[in-house]
Amino acid sequence: METGHAINVAQFKKLQIAVTGYGTEYVPSNNKIKLTAIATKATSSESALENVATQKSPYDTAVIDRKAGYLPLNDLALGAFLSLKSSENVEPASVKHAETLLRKINGNNKYTPKAPENQTPVNPGIPPSGSTTPEPEPTPKSHSKSQQSFVKRAANFQELIALITGDSHYATNEPDYQITSLQDFADKLDDLNEAVATTYIPYSDALSARDTELYFPVTGIYDLADTVKTYVKSIKTLNQTAKNLVVKLKFTKPSKDSIHL
Repeated sequence: METGHAINVAQFKKLQIAVTGYGTEYVPSNNKIKLTAIATKATSSESALENVATQKSPYDTAVIDRKAGYLPLNDLALGAFLSLKSSENVEPASVKHAETLLRKINGNNKYTPKAPENQTPVNPGIPPSGSTTPEPEPTPKSHSKSQQSFVKRAANFQELIALITGDSHYATNEPDYQITSLQDFADKLDDLNEAVATTYIPYSDALSARDTELYFPVTGIYDLADTVKTYVKSIKTLNQTAKNLVVKLKFTKPSKDSIHL
């Protein structure tokens, strides 16, 4: 059996068509499952589902752009660190502090010096080129955790730049590791994080609106469908074949942790 929000909405549409076809035999006393209420719910659920897709697109783009934008970070931080370490008369304390920041930027507890390579760096957690693994819908918790991780890396990089800027002995002839270049990249990281945060708000609202339509207790289509099925079973004038048009419809409910309510 296929599962998912879109399937649930499609199944509810089938339910609406079926109960409408019952004609005068479908006369529930419950206002929530009368024909007009069911039709309204089917329409609002479809609209909520479509709005999620609309709001998801810019958010996904921002997330993908950020992942790509962060790819040079580790190499740039390492190059700046090595430039500091190889500069003349640099204080050992500055080098030690920079090494600590480098570990935080890389997300490693241990640091093994390695020269930057002339290739696209690999960032853990990013699917390889050509991967079609879909991004799971973010929950407030998962989004917050991801956002904090990216923001912390950017903040540690900014602290590394501040450390280098404050050391008059820092010198490099490598354009990428000069302070202005490093600061330009740090500003880009801030912009990327801001784009993800900004596009997440309407996307999160759309997810909440969709799940309210589909899974809110009593009034969501998941519970409404069950109520309709219960009523349909009670209609004496309907034969079992007609009843099965509704009763046999399958609906699924996501785990509690993945519902945006």
